[in-house]
Amino acid sequence: MICWKFVKYYKGLFKTMRKSTGIIIGFLVILIIILLSIGFGTAGLLPSILNTHKQMIVDATIVVPPMQYVIFPIDPHSSYNSCKIQGTFSAGGGSDDIRVYVVDKQGFDAFRRDDKFNAYFSTPQQIGGDIAATVPCDRTIYLVYDNSFSLITGKTVTTKVDFEFEQIFQDPNKLYLDDDIFQPSIPEKPVGDPNDGYYDPGE
Repeated sequence: MICWKFVKYYKGLFKTMRKSTGIIIGFLVILIIILLSIGFGTAGLLPSILNTHKQMIVDATIVVPPMQYVIFPIDPHSSYNSCKIQGTFSAGGGSDDIRVYVVDKQGFDAFRRDDKFNAYFSTPQQIGGDIAATVPCDRTIYLVYDNSFSLITGKTVTTKVDFEFEQIFQDPNKLYLDDDIFQPSIPEKPVGDPNDGYYDPGE
């Protein structure tokens, strides 16, 4: 009888130990999963660290002939975020005014056709002011100085404009910038119709 009681006691003890072991193992498994999730979550956050950069588009006095315009194309990299164009301009010559636009390719093509177009930034004819535009980072953007409304007088424009952006952290020593992307494009042939081309300020 006593032996049977011992057997029942130890059976109960073993069951309790097995249950406790199962609970402990289950707890450890859950803990490991949580720790791994935190680790992967942290690893996922690392590429999302952003560095803010600024690249000069133009810092010069440019000449815009009558019935012409000057453009500066900006070609962002796919790793950019929060792209902005910011700066100032001041016009001289004739009535001392100029128009300034910030547009994408679709807007620029419409502008060239003298059609209505959407702009991220635009001014009427004015002597000067600030340039401030938040632009998409996934397409080419054009900074346009437009003197096409002036039939006779060329304009000189003193302007300083920067392209600001944030970049997903990948290689801290690599900015993915091409030294030439902020240079004015050069027409392949002389401009016949001023609405079909633009003047290169480097000429």
